Amino acid sequence: MDSWAVSWGKSFKGLKKATVAKIAKDVFLKAKKDLFHESKELVRFFNERGFLTVIISAGASEVIYLFSKFLKTDFAIATELEIVDSVYTDKMLTNIHTSDGKCKSLENFLENRKIEKPFYVFGDSIGDLAILKLAECPIALNADKELSTIAK
Repeated sequence: MDSWAVSWGKSFKGLKKATVAKIAKDVFLKAKKDLFHESKELVRFFNERGFLTVIISAGASEVIYLFSKFLKTDFAIATELEIVDSVYTDKMLTNIHTSDGKCKSLENFLENRKIEKPFYVFGDSIGDLAILKLAECPIALNADKELSTIAK
């Protein structure tokens, strides 16, 4: 994941913010087709019961924020890249692309909102294991083989 994120960040270098926004919208529209229908229902279920809903993903913030809006989550935490004068540099502002970074980002989010421990955390890959361990009720959802084995 680390090398993927670094190369992904480098590929944005020199692109204008408006160009990346258009790319993100195109990626979102294509990826939205592969989103499990139940995902939207699951977020709705928790929102209706007063839970705070958060997407935390190593994905590009520009795409993840579109998913957050579509799913109607309260917050989204994702990989951020530096933008100077409306142009992307190749500098990463977050380290959420690492398992430890994802966990630390969630811990900071919870601390800033004075939440001691998340009740539910859903994860689909081994990269989510650290955040799943923070939860009262960790749930492997549509899990890859490695996480599925651990969950069982």
